[in-house]
Amino acid sequence: MQLTTVRQAINSNLPSIGILGESDPIVTKSTIAMEFENLLDFLNIGKVMNDSQIAQTIEMILACYPDLNLADIKLFFMWLKRGQYGKFYDRIDGSIILEALEAYNIAKIEEIENIHNERKYQSQGSFHPKVIEVMNAAVNDHRKRKLEEKKSEPPRILSEAEKFYQRSMKQFDNLFRGSKLRKFKLEAGLRALKIGETIFTIDTFVERKINNKINSQQY
Repeated sequence: MQLTTVRQAINSNLPSIGILGESDPIVTKSTIAMEFENLLDFLNIGKVMNDSQIAQTIEMILACYPDLNLADIKLFFMWLKRGQYGKFYDRIDGSIILEALEAYNIAKIEEIENIHNERKYQSQGSFHPKVIEVMNAAVNDHRKRKLEEKKSEPPRILSEAEKFYQRSMKQFDNLFRGSKLRKFKLEAGLRALKIGETIFTIDTFVERKINNKINSQQY
Protein backbone atom coordinates (compact mmCIF):
# COMPACT_ATOMS: atom_id res chain seq x y z
CA MET A 1 0.00 0.00 0.00
CA GLN A 2 1.31 3.44 -0.95
CA LEU A 3 2.11 5.60 2.07
CA THR A 4 0.25 8.90 1.60
CA THR A 5 -1.23 9.98 4.96
CA VAL A 6 -0.08 10.59 8.51
CA ARG A 7 -2.70 8.14 9.73
CA GLN A 8 -1.13 5.38 7.67
CA ALA A 9 2.23 6.18 9.26
CA ILE A 10 0.65 6.02 12.72
CA ASN A 11 -1.08 2.72 11.97
CA SER A 12 2.09 1.19 10.55
CA ASN A 13 3.02 0.16 14.12
CA LEU A 14 6.71 0.49 13.26
CA PRO A 15 9.07 1.12 16.21
CA SER A 16 10.10 4.72 16.85
CA ILE A 17 13.45 6.02 15.62
CA GLY A 18 14.33 6.66 19.28
CA ILE A 19 14.05 2.94 20.08
CA LEU A 20 15.81 1.96 16.84
CA GLY A 21 18.56 4.47 17.54
CA GLU A 22 19.24 2.93 20.93
CA SER A 23 19.35 -0.64 19.59
CA ASP A 24 21.32 0.05 16.40
CA PRO A 25 22.33 3.71 15.94
CA ILE A 26 24.46 3.11 12.84
CA VAL A 27 21.68 1.42 10.85
CA THR A 28 19.12 3.99 12.03
CA LYS A 29 21.28 6.96 11.02
CA SER A 30 22.17 5.32 7.71
CA THR A 31 18.49 4.74 6.93
CA ILE A 32 17.64 8.39 7.55
CA ALA A 33 20.75 9.48 5.62
CA MET A 34 19.45 7.58 2.57
CA GLU A 35 16.31 9.73 2.64
CA PHE A 36 18.51 12.84 2.64
CA GLU A 37 20.48 11.52 -0.34
CA ASN A 38 17.29 10.75 -2.27
CA LEU A 39 15.94 14.23 -1.51
CA LEU A 40 19.13 16.00 -2.63
CA ASP A 41 19.25 13.88 -5.81
CA PHE A 42 15.65 14.84 -6.51
CA LEU A 43 16.05 18.59 -5.99
CA ASN A 44 17.62 20.91 -8.54
CA ILE A 45 19.09 23.63 -6.32
CA GLY A 46 22.47 25.31 -6.09
CA LYS A 47 23.21 25.18 -2.37
CA VAL A 48 22.87 21.69 -0.90
CA MET A 49 23.90 20.07 2.39
CA ASN A 50 27.32 18.51 2.91
CA ASP A 51 27.99 15.31 4.89
CA SER A 52 28.67 17.19 8.12
CA GLN A 53 25.40 19.14 7.92
CA ILE A 54 23.43 15.98 7.15
CA ALA A 55 25.02 14.10 10.08
CA GLN A 56 24.29 16.96 12.50
CA THR A 57 20.70 17.27 11.28
CA ILE A 58 20.15 13.54 11.74
CA GLU A 59 21.47 13.81 15.30
CA MET A 60 18.98 16.62 16.00
CA ILE A 61 16.11 14.64 14.45
CA LEU A 62 16.87 11.69 16.72
CA ALA A 63 17.19 13.96 19.75
CA CYS A 64 14.14 16.15 19.13
CA TYR A 65 11.71 13.74 17.46
CA PRO A 66 12.41 10.27 18.91
CA ASP A 67 8.70 9.32 18.77
CA LEU A 68 8.56 9.45 14.97
CA ASN A 69 8.87 6.10 13.19
CA LEU A 70 10.46 5.21 9.86
CA ALA A 71 7.11 5.49 8.09
CA ASP A 72 6.89 9.08 9.37
CA ILE A 73 10.40 9.79 8.05
CA LYS A 74 9.63 8.34 4.61
CA LEU A 75 6.32 10.22 4.36
CA PHE A 76 7.94 13.47 5.52
CA PHE A 77 10.67 13.35 2.88
CA MET A 78 8.10 12.46 0.21
CA TRP A 79 6.10 15.56 1.20
CA LEU A 80 9.28 17.65 1.01
CA LYS A 81 9.74 16.49 -2.60
CA ARG A 82 6.12 17.43 -3.35
CA GLY A 83 6.68 20.95 -2.03
CA GLN A 84 4.27 20.38 0.85
CA TYR A 85 6.24 22.83 3.03
CA GLY A 86 7.01 25.45 0.39
CA LYS A 87 9.78 26.08 -2.09
CA PHE A 88 13.48 25.86 -1.22
CA TYR A 89 14.55 29.01 -3.13
CA ASP A 90 17.84 27.47 -4.37
CA ARG A 91 19.04 26.38 -0.90
CA ILE A 92 18.40 23.74 1.71
CA ASP A 93 19.96 23.27 5.13
CA GLY A 94 19.32 21.72 8.51
CA SER A 95 17.21 24.59 9.82
CA ILE A 96 14.81 24.31 6.86
CA ILE A 97 14.51 20.54 7.33
CA LEU A 98 13.88 20.84 11.09
CA GLU A 99 11.33 23.63 10.63
CA ALA A 100 9.38 21.49 8.16
CA LEU A 101 9.69 18.43 10.41
CA GLU A 102 8.19 20.41 13.28
CA ALA A 103 5.16 21.13 11.06
CA TYR A 104 4.90 17.42 10.26
CA ASN A 105 5.15 16.51 13.96
CA ILE A 106 2.34 18.94 14.82
CA ALA A 107 0.19 17.38 12.09
CA LYS A 108 0.89 13.93 13.53
CA ILE A 109 -0.05 15.03 17.06
CA GLU A 110 -3.31 16.46 15.70
CA GLU A 111 -4.02 13.20 13.86
CA ILE A 112 -3.36 11.16 17.00
CA GLU A 113 -5.84 13.38 18.84
CA ASN A 114 -8.36 12.83 16.03
CA ILE A 115 -7.96 9.05 16.33
CA HIS A 116 -8.32 9.23 20.10
CA ASN A 117 -11.48 11.35 19.84
CA GLU A 118 -13.00 9.08 17.21
CA ARG A 119 -12.50 6.05 19.40
CA LYS A 120 -13.87 7.87 22.42
CA TYR A 121 -16.99 9.06 20.61
CA GLN A 122 -17.58 5.67 19.05
CA SER A 123 -17.29 3.92 22.41
CA GLN A 124 -19.67 6.43 23.99
CA GLY A 125 -22.03 6.52 21.03
CA SER A 126 -22.07 10.35 21.29
CA PHE A 127 -21.76 11.13 17.58
CA HIS A 128 -22.85 9.49 14.39
CA PRO A 129 -19.89 8.38 12.21
CA LYS A 130 -21.00 10.87 9.55
CA VAL A 131 -20.68 13.70 12.07
CA ILE A 132 -17.14 12.57 12.88
CA GLU A 133 -16.38 12.46 9.16
CA VAL A 134 -17.55 16.06 8.74
CA MET A 135 -15.47 17.14 11.75
CA ASN A 136 -12.36 15.49 10.33
CA ALA A 137 -12.98 17.12 6.95
CA ALA A 138 -13.17 20.51 8.65
CA VAL A 139 -9.89 19.88 10.47
CA ASN A 140 -8.18 18.76 7.26
CA ASP A 141 -9.51 21.78 5.39
CA HIS A 142 -8.15 24.08 8.11
CA ARG A 143 -4.78 22.34 7.94
CA LYS A 144 -4.64 22.73 4.14
CA ARG A 145 -5.41 26.44 4.39
CA LYS A 146 -2.61 26.87 6.93
CA LEU A 147 -0.17 25.07 4.62
CA GLU A 148 -1.23 27.23 1.67
CA GLU A 149 -0.69 30.36 3.75
CA LYS A 150 2.77 29.09 4.70
CA LYS A 151 3.67 28.42 1.06
CA SER A 152 2.82 32.03 0.15
CA GLU A 153 5.15 33.43 2.82
CA PRO A 154 8.43 34.97 1.56
CA PRO A 155 11.67 33.10 2.34
CA ARG A 156 12.88 33.56 5.88
CA ILE A 157 15.71 36.08 6.36
CA LEU A 158 18.62 34.62 8.28
CA SER A 159 19.69 36.30 11.51
CA GLU A 160 23.26 37.54 11.93
CA ALA A 161 23.95 34.61 14.26
CA GLU A 162 22.74 32.12 11.61
CA LYS A 163 24.84 33.84 8.93
CA PHE A 164 27.91 33.68 11.19
CA TYR A 165 27.29 29.99 11.86
CA GLN A 166 26.96 29.22 8.15
CA ARG A 167 30.16 31.16 7.35
CA SER A 168 32.01 29.19 10.03
CA MET A 169 30.76 25.87 8.66
CA LYS A 170 31.77 26.90 5.13
CA GLN A 171 35.26 27.84 6.36
CA PHE A 172 35.58 24.44 8.04
CA ASP A 173 34.54 22.69 4.81
CA ASN A 174 37.01 24.74 2.76
CA LEU A 175 39.83 23.94 5.19
CA PHE A 176 38.95 20.26 5.14
CA ARG A 177 38.80 20.06 1.35
CA GLY A 178 41.61 22.36 0.35
CA SER A 179 44.19 22.73 3.13
CA LYS A 180 47.24 20.65 4.01
CA LEU A 181 46.12 20.37 7.63
CA ARG A 182 45.85 16.87 9.02
CA LYS A 183 42.33 15.56 8.48
CA PHE A 184 40.28 12.94 10.26
CA LYS A 185 37.01 11.16 9.49
CA LEU A 186 35.09 10.20 12.61
CA GLU A 187 32.10 7.84 12.94
CA ALA A 188 28.61 8.79 11.72
CA GLY A 189 30.10 10.88 8.89
CA LEU A 190 31.68 13.49 11.18
CA ARG A 191 35.04 15.02 10.22
CA ALA A 192 37.83 16.78 12.10
CA LEU A 193 40.89 18.96 11.49
CA LYS A 194 44.13 19.16 13.47
CA ILE A 195 45.25 22.78 13.89
CA GLY A 196 48.45 22.97 15.89
CA GLU A 197 48.08 20.40 18.65
CA THR A 198 44.28 20.66 18.81
CA ILE A 199 41.75 18.48 16.98
CA PHE A 200 38.58 20.32 15.96
CA THR A 201 35.25 18.84 14.95
CA ILE A 202 32.77 21.14 13.21
CA ASP A 203 31.13 21.91 16.58
CA THR A 204 34.34 22.78 18.42
CA PHE A 205 35.57 24.73 15.38
CA VAL A 206 32.40 26.89 15.36
CA GLU A 207 32.65 27.29 19.16
CA ARG A 208 36.22 28.56 18.74
CA LYS A 209 35.09 31.05 16.07
CA ILE A 210 32.34 32.33 18.38
CA ASN A 211 34.76 32.76 21.29
CA ASN A 212 37.23 34.59 19.05
CA LYS A 213 34.48 36.96 17.90
CA ILE A 214 33.35 37.61 21.48
CA ASN A 215 36.94 38.27 22.62
CA SER A 216 37.60 40.62 19.69
CA GLN A 217 34.54 42.68 20.62
CA GLN A 218 35.72 43.08 24.22
CA TYR A 219 38.87 44.94 23.26
